Amino acid sequence: IRYFGLIAWPILVCSTLLTSFIGILHYDTCTSYSIVLLLLTIHFECLILALVKQLTSIVGGSCIGYALVAPAFESRDNGLFSNSRNVQILSQQEAYDSSQRCTNILNGLERFMANNLIDIFACDYSSTGIPMNFVDTKLKTFFARRTNDGRHYDTYFFYFSGPTCDNGDIILSDNQKITLNLLFQWWCENESSLTSRLILVFDTFNSHKWLKQIRCQTFNNSCKPSVFVILQTFNRQKKMPKLIELGQVHLGIFTEIWLKLNMVDETSTTNHDSNASWRANHLEPKCSFSYYYPEFNFRQPSSADVDIYLNEHSFLQRLHLIYHLLTYIPSLFIYPFLYIFNCIKRWRFHLLAPRVVDTYHGFKLFVR
Repeated sequence: IRYFGLIAWPILVCSTLLTSFIGILHYDTCTSYSIVLLLLTIHFECLILALVKQLTSIVGGSCIGYALVAPAFESRDNGLFSNSRNVQILSQQEAYDSSQRCTNILNGLERFMANNLIDIFACDYSSTGIPMNFVDTKLKTFFARRTNDGRHYDTYFFYFSGPTCDNGDIILSDNQKITLNLLFQWWCENESSLTSRLILVFDTFNSHKWLKQIRCQTFNNSCKPSVFVILQTFNRQKKMPKLIELGQVHLGIFTEIWLKLNMVDETSTTNHDSNASWRANHLEPKCSFSYYYPEFNFRQPSSADVDIYLNEHSFLQRLHLIYHLLTYIPSLFIYPFLYIFNCIKRWRFHLLAPRVVDTYHGFKLFVR
């Protein structure tokens, strides 16, 4: 639908201009009826232009999602929280509650992706831990996934909830871990990292340690500087360890609130409800963007896409020249100012970041 709108927009502009030009040429010989007919025609063409323009701005691109969930518990030493990671023996009730929370998270994410027309790559749950070879194969396959017509997805949505180190690294079952550097090395190995964006939603206790690295882009020097990455997680409050010890805060609450708030339609209501929901559960949402993220745009139709669309309709085959004139000539005047515009766009976004960022896939990200 978005491709159709982007291709049809210059054609509709050309049609409206031709109608206006013909009306000006016949102004001396026109009657009152022809003037009314001309105004009605231009009026309806402008309405169609506005509808197509609104459609292309609202409808997002393609998106694929992958969810990975594993049980996680905060380490305790003599009843106090510490930085050491010791083996914990869980009671039968604690293991059952953890399994139920993970199952509820996966069910909620599946409904969330299905309702927002996000292609579901997989939703995996492991109660015994996640091995490195499994994550390596799964994520590389996920990042290399394409649409049915062979194009890269515009957005890759990766959700994770599980055990992490104190510095935010993901703990695996075979005494290994996934660092931010390794994760983005896998991401940058694919061509999709050049034009697509990666949205990370992590429901862990220590993922907020990655926020600064993503914002400063200190994770991997091999990645393209203009990589588009987002991390949505929550910040750890000072009294969080005590609340976790008392059982008032556990993994899954952040995901539950995040999914619930993304079901709200009104933006004003979302802002009000989100602040109350986060405070009531002693959580502070945080979202970090890579430096060049404000320059991200959904993929535009290529010249081959335009030619295919115009050739499918016999009455549009003669519009190739007009279409290229309407698209390429304005770009020649805009191109010299494109760098300055992107710089201003980046500075404005990072200095005046909004509280809620719309991804145009049916869900929002909460910055603060």
